[in-house]
Amino acid sequence: RGRRWRVTAALAIGTLAAGLRDLGVAQGDRVALVMANCPEFVLSLFAVIRLGAIAVPINVREGTPELAHILNDCGAKVLIHDADLSGHLPGDAELPLLRQRISVGGQAPGALAFEDIGAAGHTADPVPVQEEDTAVILYTSGTTGDPKGVLYSHRAVVLHAMGASLA
Repeated sequence: RGRRWRVTAALAIGTLAAGLRDLGVAQGDRVALVMANCPEFVLSLFAVIRLGAIAVPINVREGTPELAHILNDCGAKVLIHDADLSGHLPGDAELPLLRQRISVGGQAPGALAFEDIGAAGHTADPVPVQEEDTAVILYTSGTTGDPKGVLYSHRAVVLHAMGASLA
C-alpha cells in the first residue's frame, strides 16, 4: 500500500512538473505557492523543485499589500493559489512579472485550474542542480519592515529534512 502511494505521488509530481514546464517554467524561475496545507501544496513544491525552479511558499494569512511585495520581490513567474483566495490576491497590474495563475480547488478568474495542468502519461525528468543552488525562498514575517526573502539551497533543504527525521 505504501509503495503504491509513493508511485502515484511520483507520477503526479512528474505530470505536474511537465505541465509547469509546458507553461514556460524553467530552471531558476520562481513559483509562488499560496495554499493552505493540502496534497496539492506538496505536489507543487516537489514539481517546482524537480524542474530546478525555486519554490516560494507564502502564508495564506498575508495581506494583499504584503503579497504584492513578496511576489514582486521574489520575481514570481507563476502563482499557484487556493481558488478561494483569488479575491485577496493582488491584481495583474500590481504584478508585472507574473505570467500565469493556477487555482487549486476550483476555478478562479484569470487562472488555469490545477487539475488541467499536465497531461496523463506526460512527465518531466528531474533537472540536474548543484547542491548550493536555491531550492526555496521563505519570507520573514516583516515585523520590523517589509518581509525579506531567505534563500535555502538544495543542500539546506536536505539537511533540514534529515534533521527532522532524526528528531
